[in-house]
Amino acid sequence: METVIQETPRTHPLLDTMLLYFDHFREQKESNEDLDNLNFHRQFGLTLSVPDNWPLFESIQNIIRHSLDSGLHNIIVIYPSSTVYCDLYNEEQNITYFAWQEFYVAMDRAGKDVRELKRFRHLLENAHLTIFCGAPIGIPEIIDQVRGFCEGCLVVLE
Repeated sequence: METVIQETPRTHPLLDTMLLYFDHFREQKESNEDLDNLNFHRQFGLTLSVPDNWPLFESIQNIIRHSLDSGLHNIIVIYPSSTVYCDLYNEEQNITYFAWQEFYVAMDRAGKDVRELKRFRHLLENAHLTIFCGAPIGIPEIIDQVRGFCEGCLVVLE
């Protein structure tokens, strides 16, 4: 009699980590409601440095799909370049995309015109899931501003 061994489908550690954080985010946020968004995301946020050979785009698409399947539809993806945007964009999903450089320009212009920064703030405050892909580690003010505005689950991928 031949024994058939069934393998359990495995996912990548990157996706496993993001899913675990996403699934427990609301509980963690409620346990620390005394913290403002910036301090919460600094202390309990998920920031990952992703090696080049890891399946970044597939993991992002899977966490987005998981969020949509969970009924959480306000999703933002902040991207570093048009190449990454092309790899991530999915016209079938109603997701808001913007480049971190757009956010930087809005911050820079805030002394003259705050409309664009207010628009970004509104988007981030209402998002269930924000994925900051290719976060500019050399410009921590941008990351902190996103952390401060982001009310929902934030995943920062460097």
